[in-house]
Amino acid sequence: MVYITSIGPGGSSDYLSVKAYQILQNIEVAIYAGTMIGDAIKKIIPGKLYVQNDFTNESLRDLIKEAHQKGQSIAWMEPGDVSFYSGEPGIFDSLTGNIQWLREENIPFELIPGISSWTVICNQLGIENVLDGVTQTIVVNAPIKSPKANLKELASLGASLVFFMGINTIEAIIKNVSIYYPPQTTIIIADRISWEDQKIIKSTLENIIEVLKTEHVSRQSLILIGKVYETANINE
Repeated sequence: MVYITSIGPGGSSDYLSVKAYQILQNIEVAIYAGTMIGDAIKKIIPGKLYVQNDFTNESLRDLIKEAHQKGQSIAWMEPGDVSFYSGEPGIFDSLTGNIQWLREENIPFELIPGISSWTVICNQLGIENVLDGVTQTIVVNAPIKSPKANLKELASLGASLVFFMGINTIEAIIKNVSIYYPPQTTIIIADRISWEDQKIIKSTLENIIEVLKTEHVSRQSLILIGKVYETANINE
């Protein structure tokens, strides 16, 4: 059996679901493609653990097939909640592609929900994404590879905007969002959520590019934009 297991932001076992925790405690083979998995989660796993930043689709799937043929239970770990988005174009297939492959190989599987870094940071900061009289709409964006990715259309909705891994296109995001949102609109950038070196930056659309000239954040950072985020107190 393959358990496609969402492990949350990765820095703390506190954000594992009970079911994910129980599976990892009893798993024979655990696989994670990337680096965003901390020691607190690794220590739970009694079986063979493979953590590699240079996995390819082929090498990862070969490992899963080998373990399955041996009759071993497998945790295919994914960051956050895999139902939000997964994969990386040109490197890893998405959840949809992986499910299709598992079915083609007749490998049984189960998806285990996780807690997204987005919901973690919103709870930490005491903010809600919809607010009566402000907006009832949230737009969640997967990683944007091109500045042409309908940003103007998204911004025109006046919604709370959430961008996963959007730092590499932050200038394009700000440029297009600023057409519809006033310059004083709040923007929050949260980096390495749940890790000891977690960093949160709160600024405005008009100032954030200047702020980022002196503040380093990783490409995994989460970006929140909207009026509902004004009340976030990053110092509590």
